[in-house]
Amino acid sequence: MLNSITKKWTKSNKPRDSTDASPISTLTDLEYSESSSEFEILSCKSSIHDDAYNLEYGEKRLLIFNQTKFPCYDTCPNDREGVEQDTQAIKDTFNPLGFFIQEHENLTVAQIKHELLSLSSMDNLSCLMIFISTHGEENDVLLAFDKTFNLRKDIMEELSPKKIPSLAGKPKVVFVQACQGSKKDKGILIKYRKSNIHEVDGHGSARQIHKMSTHVDFLLVKSSYHGYFSFRSNTSGSWFIQTVCNEIGKSSPTDDLLSIMPRVIQNVSLNYTSCHEDPAIDQCKQTPMLEVTLLRKIYLKSLDIVESSEANLNSDEYPLTECKCILS
Repeated sequence: MLNSITKKWTKSNKPRDSTDASPISTLTDLEYSESSSEFEILSCKSSIHDDAYNLEYGEKRLLIFNQTKFPCYDTCPNDREGVEQDTQAIKDTFNPLGFFIQEHENLTVAQIKHELLSLSSMDNLSCLMIFISTHGEENDVLLAFDKTFNLRKDIMEELSPKKIPSLAGKPKVVFVQACQGSKKDKGILIKYRKSNIHEVDGHGSARQIHKMSTHVDFLLVKSSYHGYFSFRSNTSGSWFIQTVCNEIGKSSPTDDLLSIMPRVIQNVSLNYTSCHEDPAIDQCKQTPMLEVTLLRKIYLKSLDIVESSEANLNSDEYPLTECKCILS
């Protein structure tokens, strides 16, 4: 359980670092004192030097935000078919892993923020995972039912420990299935070699207190590169979410989540090509991208889990696919 305590700190005589933005110095360390400025101290069950996040104690919560209808826009975007296939894949993958899943469809921006704010009353979370599926534009602009919102400002910043103290020290993973712009990636042709030769060249105390950045413990994975389209099939779901679920489903307990992501990027990039009636977006490729500030590894599967969700997922093989698709 997370406890919130207010203590006071004072400057130490440690060497100081300067920022690149201004000549003002910042502190590299803090010492406990009974006087001076106040800092709120948040605690979590993990040790500062743990290699992996502790997901065994506390609830693993997964939120799905699906936006399929957009009636409030002057230029009405198309309804998003195929989202239900992605939702089912998420449930088939994460239910066996012990996640409590909440599905939300066609929420307004205010309703989305309310759902995030409600997490602040939960002090037993061990992990938070969010899937957002909607139309999108450049600069992290996403579409809700009533108006646009910003991924950074309205989602990532709202999950900060400053806003939700119960998430301090807990992994926060966000998957976004949405266009990042209107650019098209027609791909390039590369001839690869048949074979490659490569040359390769103390424990924390429960009483220790460390000042941490509010931006740590995040993994953000987007379905496409900055400025580019994302694709979705109205019969089989999106390339991205289907691949994420398939790769997690067939992973082993020794695979941490971050190590699975290159396989997601590889399979989406290599094994899918768009098939569209519009020549401008026909024969296009897609490359997911990720941003990481995780301090440790996320293991989704315990070694003692015998049941697997692979039976409900796609085949382990990824045939080269020309997918009749629509823009996300």
